[in-house]
Amino acid sequence: MEKSPPHPPENGGAGHGFQSHNRGTGHGRTIFLKEVTDGMKEHTGYFRSVKVLPGYRMEVETATCSRIEFDFTSRLNTIRFGILKDGGVFSTASTDGDYILFRRNDEIRVKISAPEFIDLLLVDRTATRAGGDSGN
Repeated sequence: MEKSPPHPPENGGAGHGFQSHNRGTGHGRTIFLKEVTDGMKEHTGYFRSVKVLPGYRMEVETATCSRIEFDFTSRLNTIRFGILKDGGVFSTASTDGDYILFRRNDEIRVKISAPEFIDLLLVDRTATRAGGDSGN
């Protein structure tokens, strides 16, 4: 009796590795992660996809299938994320599952881990303290 190939689990692929696939270019581009079952790396990663949206925004889908829309506008005047003002760099947003990556000329220029992304979501370090003192 011939066995049918295994189906991906319903929980987003827990226990399996993922491989990134690019669909489209420019704004609205989405990077999808495809299940890899070759027995190699079995870490699923934290990010499933990254979709670039107009206005320096992006939609990030997590391994738990949550979708988060994040606006980078307030971060563009920081040393770390200033390079993302270049729309050509921002539009390269992709993920390898563990990091959100931005490139220029195929070189990674900004790399954001899952804990760093959560920090970006929860804490706006660009805001000044009451009374105009930035704390510097």
